[in-house]
Amino acid sequence: MQSVIKDPDLFRLFQNSFPNSLDTAVKWKGFAADNAEEELTFLITGDINAMWLRDSANQMQSYLPLVKADSSHASLASLYRGVINLQARYVIEAPHCNSFQPPKESGLGPSKNQDQPDNFTPAISTDIAFECKYELDSLAAFLEISVNYYDATGDIEFFKKFHWVEAINKILDTTEALLVGTYASNGSVNTVPYTWRRMTDSATETLDNSGRGNVSSHPLITLTNHFSIET
Repeated sequence: MQSVIKDPDLFRLFQNSFPNSLDTAVKWKGFAADNAEEELTFLITGDINAMWLRDSANQMQSYLPLVKADSSHASLASLYRGVINLQARYVIEAPHCNSFQPPKESGLGPSKNQDQPDNFTPAISTDIAFECKYELDSLAAFLEISVNYYDATGDIEFFKKFHWVEAINKILDTTEALLVGTYASNGSVNTVPYTWRRMTDSATETLDNSGRGNVSSHPLITLTNHFSIET
């Protein structure tokens, strides 16, 4: 890049910032306890020992132009596989959550979020999830990093291993279930699969209707995903 970025000060900024995620965000890298071949990468965003689905996917995008097919556990491809595998675990365990605690294999302890825990359903242990604000883009981030890895490596065999297909099925089930409106046609409140409330004075930090929110009974946005994979 030094031959491309001619300004020495600008190049120094690039030189210092480009490896930043590798230097500071890869908190732990290892393997699943029940499968020595399943790579895991625990990627934090800042000073909180937690992994956001969306943020961890976006952080890896900086290195996408350098990713190529590589089976080495010391490669950028391995880092990608580790993030995808760990995200798949999180999606399966808690598809409504957006950030997660370190995996048990890492030996890292869980981080505390609020002094008073959030009230949400379905309930998830704070040993697994750091925060459970449902965001559709969190699930989309898992799809995005999966596509990025495949486009860069052509490694279709990776997706047949471990828990990727199970995570995809969980995403489809979760998004379809949440298409139900908050209100029925007679004005009553529907039973919804997810609620979220935070004990705070800020009105923006909780959802109306006892954590259900206000959504039309006729959803305007439908997420449709088509996947084809050899089995």
